Amino acid sequence: MNRSKKRYLLLGLLPATMVITGLVGYLLLNYLLPDSYFRWYPLIPSYFTLLALLIVPGMVRFRKSKPAQGLMIYLASRIVKMILTTVSVFLYYQLVGQDMKVVLLATFVFYLLFLTVEIPVFYRLGKDV
Repeated sequence: MNRSKKRYLLLGLLPATMVITGLVGYLLLNYLLPDSYFRWYPLIPSYFTLLALLIVPGMVRFRKSKPAQGLMIYLASRIVKMILTTVSVFLYYQLVGQDMKVVLLATFVFYLLFLTVEIPVFYRLGKDV
């Protein structure tokens, strides 16, 4: 498999993981733990999928144009992601305020999963670019 195909498969790994995990979480919460399901749940995987779709191409573009600043850009994107996630949970608390334990747990699980998949993806991209 040539380099560009590997790169595109690698770039699709992060959003695909968020979508699949979102569906699995929906099924678990809806059918196995119906008392824990909250109607705003689909926003959490959608939020992390959107982050993946925005961050990954941006990282690739910056790594090509400014390879010396790649690590700095990667760390800045992680800080921005952490701040956006914290603000999003706080806004949910202020506007809805229901099921906060489940919302915090689901957000935390998706955040950790995002980091777990993101680190090897960007490591591989850093070696390939």
